[in-house]
Amino acid sequence: MEINYDKLVKEWSDRMSGREPIYTNRYHKSVLRDVMKDFGYPLELLGELALDAKGVEKIYKDDSKKILKYANDWIKKYVKKFKSNDLDASMVEKGSNAPQIKKGNPNRIEFVLQISNIGRDSRDVAFDLAKSLKGNFKTEFSASRIQSSAGSVIHKDRKYKDLEIWIAFKGGKSSKTAGAITTDMKEGMVGLFFQSKWKDAVTKDNIGNCISTLKKEISSVKGEKNKVLQEIEKWLLTVPTSNPKKGFLHELNDPLSIGLELKKSYSSWKWERDKDFDNIRKTASVICKVPADKWNPSDCYLVKSGVVNKVGDGTTITTQIAPINNQFVSEWGKKDGGIVGVSLKQASAQAGKGKTYLKSFNEMTKKFDYNLTKNERERLDVPDEQWVGAYIEQIQDWRSEIKSSLGGMSIKYDYSYAGSLFDSASEDFSKKLVEFTYQKYASIKMFKFMVDALKQNENIFVDSAAFASGLTGYSPTFFKAKGNKSGSGAKIETFEGNGGLELVGNKIKITDTNTNAGITFFFEVENNVMGKAKITMNIRFNGTSQATLELIDVKWG
Repeated sequence: MEINYDKLVKEWSDRMSGREPIYTNRYHKSVLRDVMKDFGYPLELLGELALDAKGVEKIYKDDSKKILKYANDWIKKYVKKFKSNDLDASMVEKGSNAPQIKKGNPNRIEFVLQISNIGRDSRDVAFDLAKSLKGNFKTEFSASRIQSSAGSVIHKDRKYKDLEIWIAFKGGKSSKTAGAITTDMKEGMVGLFFQSKWKDAVTKDNIGNCISTLKKEISSVKGEKNKVLQEIEKWLLTVPTSNPKKGFLHELNDPLSIGLELKKSYSSWKWERDKDFDNIRKTASVICKVPADKWNPSDCYLVKSGVVNKVGDGTTITTQIAPINNQFVSEWGKKDGGIVGVSLKQASAQAGKGKTYLKSFNEMTKKFDYNLTKNERERLDVPDEQWVGAYIEQIQDWRSEIKSSLGGMSIKYDYSYAGSLFDSASEDFSKKLVEFTYQKYASIKMFKFMVDALKQNENIFVDSAAFASGLTGYSPTFFKAKGNKSGSGAKIETFEGNGGLELVGNKIKITDTNTNAGITFFFEVENNVMGKAKITMNIRFNGTSQATLELIDVKWG
């Protein structure tokens, strides 16, 4: 993009009331940034970032110029890396997605890359590239959110030890031109490849033949919802058969790799993700009194012949669910049952939800609800100066009560009364403080509920993790199939029915700070098939009006 400097300087001077603009003057430079934004000129053309210079100066004082230059140079080169890998990347410079710096330990710069040639649901393409970069551009993935539900990547600087750079990715507006498809379509694509004659990894050279084959075969696919097949058929029409972007290849190869892996062991079995699939899940959900996904997370079934959908005799959940659960095979590759339950995971799987598990303590909510009440959500209907102080006081009281309740237990709970945000409450009612206090209040309230619930269930933290991962104790054995964007080498993991999770070492670490609105839990568990795993869960604000409980990370072995 070319800059009309005459027009730019004139407008800059006009906004300075006719004074001669001085580029080295901080105020003058801020006016220039505003002019650039209004003209639609990217600030990087001036060698600048849309980064709050005042914020940098406040944190780094005399070193602020060095940090600004370093961040500017690094980000420009990072964007260039993405463009050199066929990803049309540009830095977002407007609104809440504009680059910003946040004080912390360490401090961090956050910015967002818009990748216009991938769809919103294909950001894992950008994550994969980020993970492959080496040297000064090496990053690590985090499920933490910065303007992105998919998470972010973090660059930990070697030169400035107290600085991290967090990058979130946003896909383009149109998924049709980028290769992105919905989760339902991705799962249906596995069924299509499972029944297809196509068996080769999809490349730029053979994508035309692959698409042609799938178009011919899709009308004969069984066990899949018609609506999903119609959506896939429409999407196949948008796939370029010459020089396609990587996103299209990945969206084809990922389900292909799973479909081929399923066929290795169960090629003669039938794909089922239609009526029989839905009916069994509905029955099981009623019996077990949990959402269907928490009874069994399978996204599809492979069926040997037919399925049985009936409630067993007896009054216990175990006896009532038995006729359904007994149909599922116990080990991958075996035929000791008539159904194989498969959870279809893309190459980049996201967190599991655990909040619904707390509904099992509904009797407790009559005295103390883990959700915010209407009055709490309305923030007492008083000026910020009043409710912020009241909420902070309540947070501190709850922390003391929680600390006392956990005394003598093997739960290590760390928190502090001190913190920059809370310390400034009496004099600084910034938007940041107001929102942080509300979010922290929501998180602490849910945490307080879980600690109180320890009297009913001493394993509430582990059980909520089991619930979020689908290991509830009432589930039949199921298998997680994780795809590969290369088109081969899908991985199968076994999750044994009724296995559940057990705490290892009888230790749980809980972190609660005044710089993070969430609360994080760390502990180790064991499953009798999978072995040991390190669990990370957190309570965090869900972005609307309540806190939520999520399984962030599970590292087996």
